[in-house]
Amino acid sequence: MTFAVCGLVISGLPPFSGFVAKLAMLAALLDLQRPAAWTLFALLLLSGLMAATALLRIGMRHFWTAQARPAPRLRVVETLPIGLLLAAGLTLVLRGEATLDYMRHTAYTLHTPAAYIDAVFSVRPIPAPATGGPR
Repeated sequence: MTFAVCGLVISGLPPFSGFVAKLAMLAALLDLQRPAAWTLFALLLLSGLMAATALLRIGMRHFWTAQARPAPRLRVVETLPIGLLLAAGLTLVLRGEATLDYMRHTAYTLHTPAAYIDAVFSVRPIPAPATGGPR
């Protein structure tokens, strides 16, 4: 099940966190109204469909076909990182608007570095401590 959920997250299908990012890109592309934007829009949708198809085929081939070796035992410690990643993805879905606001603010700050530059240059440097040793 975790492989299937991770595959759907990577594919960007709703209601998972990959969809939040894909939705933000698709909304920005709709605002551009250019032929290249429509091409990228179609490619984003097609890539999600192709990724979902490929990952589901890999999962079916790996998990549902008969194998000559016995299935390895899975310990709880080994599933903990996967569970944490899936919980983080669920958190991104539930707090999607806050995440998008944070990303918009980050993008704005990166595109307008004047405030950061002013903050750096307005700080007075602290002199290095003097060493009391002989020269």
